[in-house]
Amino acid sequence: MKPSDMLVIGLLAAAVSAAMPAAAQERYPLRPVRLVIPSVPAGVHDVIGRVWAERVKPHFGAIVIDNRGGGAGSIGANDVAHSPPDGYSILLGSTTTHVLVPPVMANPPYDPVKDFSAVTVFAYSSTSIVVNPSLPVRTLAELIAYAKANPGKLSCGSAGTGSITHIAGEYFKQLSGSLEIVAVPYKGCMAGMAFAPKYQPRQALIKIVLARVSRLCPGEMVLPFVTA
Repeated sequence: MKPSDMLVIGLLAAAVSAAMPAAAQERYPLRPVRLVIPSVPAGVHDVIGRVWAERVKPHFGAIVIDNRGGGAGSIGANDVAHSPPDGYSILLGSTTTHVLVPPVMANPPYDPVKDFSAVTVFAYSSTSIVVNPSLPVRTLAELIAYAKANPGKLSCGSAGTGSITHIAGEYFKQLSGSLEIVAVPYKGCMAGMAFAPKYQPRQALIKIVLARVSRLCPGEMVLPFVTA
């Protein structure tokens, strides 16, 4: 899989002002750092963020995890963009928050370039399609055939309108012959997985299922999220 096909996950902070006094930059951090994860708990962003927080604890000390799900990540990104530019509010940003969502918003609440200072990119993840086991399909070809035979009867959950999972779902429908599948946005993939089995038995879910954490975490860590 090409890197361009993956969700890129990295750390960003509110743009640091050049006018900050030098003394304020000598020791860091002096208090707990807030890591804003722009998704609901238990999703891939949340797990990656918590793994990172544990790995850097010897250097950073306490890191407060602040889950801000919704708006395909834009709520959390906007929070950090308008936080004091002192390095104590860090965003676990991604392709969704900084490439996909802002251009499709009529009035983006933040500038993905000017409002942030990039720290590093340290994780990549890919996506997969999972379905409720009650759906009579076992392969991708069977899912496509079923969708064609039942137009409008299937729905596709994503992590929010404009998110990479939403775009992946729409692209899948286009490549498969313009399938009539209803898009259903959630505040995160895990929210969709919790809701779909009980209330939407005919819902497929475009889900981020694999992440490789590197650079700031020693070695390569693979975090599988494939649900049986």
